Amino acid sequence: MKKFYRVLAYIKPYWGFAGLNVIFNILTVAFSLFSFALLIPFLNLLFGINDLVIEKPEFSLSTDALLKFLNYYISQVIVSEGKMQALVYICAVILGAFFFRNLARFFAMYFMANVRIGAVRGMRNDIFSKMMILPLSFYSKHRKGDIIARITSDVQEIEYSIMNYLEMIVRDPITILAYLAFMISLSPKLSLFVLIILPVTGIIIGQIGKTLRKQSRVGQGHFASLVAIIEESISGLRIIKAFNAIAYSLNKFARQNADYSRVLLWIYRRRDLSSPLSEFMSSAVIVVVLWFGGKMVLADSPSIQAADFIAYIVVFSQIIPPAKTFAQGFY
Repeated sequence: MKKFYRVLAYIKPYWGFAGLNVIFNILTVAFSLFSFALLIPFLNLLFGINDLVIEKPEFSLSTDALLKFLNYYISQVIVSEGKMQALVYICAVILGAFFFRNLARFFAMYFMANVRIGAVRGMRNDIFSKMMILPLSFYSKHRKGDIIARITSDVQEIEYSIMNYLEMIVRDPITILAYLAFMISLSPKLSLFVLIILPVTGIIIGQIGKTLRKQSRVGQGHFASLVAIIEESISGLRIIKAFNAIAYSLNKFARQNADYSRVLLWIYRRRDLSSPLSEFMSSAVIVVVLWFGGKMVLADSPSIQAADFIAYIVVFSQIIPPAKTFAQGFY
């Protein structure tokens, strides 16, 4: 955990960009929920499931109030211009909501890029400065290839892993909590069922990611050794040729390269397996929720309406990707 806090120190000069990233992530979630919420009153009113809302409801910060306002405005359009025109308006509003959602998402990534690049630049500068002041005895004890690998591939790995993790712990919890709140407002009973089965799936997916990260660290060690052999061979090429040790150097490099390739092959195969496996598990969870929620809709006294259930499934399908990412990053 101390190493993680040391990485956070490099992000400190860029807190402003990080704050803007959080703001636009919140806007992304808000526009997403608004577009999904439009489905419920639209389906209900379009097919005549609910009566038209003539009186304007009182404003309050709640999902129920939002749905009442949407019902009211859609009712006004249906009364004044008919259902066909209401269909056009609703489609246009949904399209606009998705446009602003993706625009906010772009700006969130735009500002996070400043944080990622700036933090990694600071790391490289500090590592190189440290290399310049280290005593010569340090370089006699450590391979130059290992040192080169640290300032190149290892720093790059930090950018892809730690920085993605930082972005994930900011963005995904906001998305998950907002979507869960919306789902609970639609059906507390169905949401309780989801909260029981979803963590089990998250634990399994997280364990897969944990195994891949362990093997990735082994691969980094092999890559550092490979770079060290290349650097030593180039630096000592005259000596190698003078002692006719080219065959020895070739065999040494081939063995290390074979070890590195074997580890990479293992990682790629597990990674290729993890994607369809997690996809199948996510589909299985959706099917189970469809079965359980379908029973609630088809009951003699349904606890959730069909339109609400459709919107619920749409939102639930959107919560699975960030939940998977968060589970993999947590483990």
